[in-house]
Amino acid sequence: MMISGKTLLAIAGIFLATDALAVDPTGIYDVTGVVRGASGSYSGSVEVTKTGETFAVKWTLGQDVARGIGIASGDGPDAPNRFAIAFGSTQSFGILDLTLQPDGSWNGPWVYVGGQTVSVETWTRRGGTKKSPDTSNEQAPRPANKPLQAP
Repeated sequence: MMISGKTLLAIAGIFLATDALAVDPTGIYDVTGVVRGASGSYSGSVEVTKTGETFAVKWTLGQDVARGIGIASGDGPDAPNRFAIAFGSTQSFGILDLTLQPDGSWNGPWVYVGGQTVSVETWTRRGGTKKSPDTSNEQAPRPANKPLQAP
C-alpha cells in the first residue's frame, strides 16, 4: 500500500503537534539558581500557567514570591524550546531566558534591571519528564532564605 503525500504530511503534522505539546512549559518545577557576585545559591518552586498566548509564572523561594509573564518560542524540532520571562517582586524586576535541555529541564541566564552580572537558573519539572507534568498543588519545602535574591 502506498501512502499519499497529503497523508504523510498529515501524519507528520500530528507528530509535530504532539512534540510541541510535549515541551509546553506549563507545570510545577523545582527551581535552583546561582546568584553570581552576590549571596550564592537559592532553591524553591516555580509554577507556570498558560494564559492565552502567554504564560503566568510564580516563583516561591522561602517566604518570598515573585511573579512574571513569559512567552514560549523556538524553531527546532521540539519547538517551543525557548522561554523568555519578565519577572518582578516588591524589590526589583528583571529578565530570564530559558532554553529547553535534552533531559526536559529548562536552564538559562537571568539579570535584574541595572544588574552588571548574569546569574543562572534551572527548572526541573516535578514528575521528572517533559511529557508527564505533575500538576499537583504541592509546594516545594520553604527553606529559610535571605530576602529575595532571584526571580
